[in-house]
Amino acid sequence: MLPLLDRIVLASRYILVAFYLGLVVALALYAARFLYKVFKFALSIGDAGDTDYLLSLLQMVDSALVSGLVIMVVLSSWDSFVSPLAKGNTGGSKIEWVSQLDPTNLKTKLATAIVAISSIHLLQAFMRTSEYETTGLLWMVIIHMSFIAGALALFWMDHKGSLAKAAAKSAGGYGTPTGGSALDVVAGTPAAKKPVHGAE
Repeated sequence: MLPLLDRIVLASRYILVAFYLGLVVALALYAARFLYKVFKFALSIGDAGDTDYLLSLLQMVDSALVSGLVIMVVLSSWDSFVSPLAKGNTGGSKIEWVSQLDPTNLKTKLATAIVAISSIHLLQAFMRTSEYETTGLLWMVIIHMSFIAGALALFWMDHKGSLAKAAAKSAGGYGTPTGGSALDVVAGTPAAKKPVHGAE
């Protein structure tokens, strides 16, 4: 009975495929909207002022950051929970970096992208201060500083975790397995351990 339940629970990870494919479809639609913006941007390049030109360019940079954020979540989550992307890859595509995005690294990269997106929105607001009230601008700054504080906290936790792993490895342990994914852990397949230099 338990082995059957184990297989059912393990197979439930494929439910996540619907969410990841949904994100891919949404990203494709977002890309189509982005191309439409680029087309409108090209048509109005001779009539727009410098400020409007810069704001339009910042909006496209914002779109690129959001797209990178989505694809980062899709690739790393798929590799961790559905199927390792680098496993059995013989086509010469260098995607081994996907397996190196553990939850901690993903959190810090997401936090960095969110801070960058918030910075662009804040810059756009500062370039159009006449359209915002002082209270609204103040809240934008406070929220942006909150994002920065959260990102710094994640960076500090990541640094402390790296120091702890290095200390454990130098103490004679095997350290944290690398090259594996959360799927390996769920499936009960341990990642290859790297012995400490000098150990048999």
